[in-house]
Amino acid sequence: MGDGLSFDRESFMSLIEGDKELFLSLLTLFEDDWPQLVEKIRSALQKGDKQTVEAMSHRLKGNLRNFYANQAAGLAQILEDAGKQGELDGKEPVLDDLVTQLNQVQADLRLFLKEMN
Repeated sequence: MGDGLSFDRESFMSLIEGDKELFLSLLTLFEDDWPQLVEKIRSALQKGDKQTVEAMSHRLKGNLRNFYANQAAGLAQILEDAGKQGELDGKEPVLDDLVTQLNQVQADLRLFLKEMN
């Protein structure tokens, strides 16, 4: 992704075959879902609840992979692995980075949707 975008446009477009309605429904689901997932991960990190960290991070990663948002998905993977291994200490900064990425992905997707006609 040399163009500095937070997701891979070409792969995503070929996945949805240029279907704007499908794009909008995927994006709406994503926008509804990710803030809740982040909150669940954050509270699970604080409680030391590794199962929830693993499960919610996995779901978030799946959402991001739908859009080929590989950098953000990589951060979700780090959190998923931390949950799997029960190594939750010091993972808040990873989650904070992920939230920054999620906002960027959402903004880029919204812009891209607007540019589609």
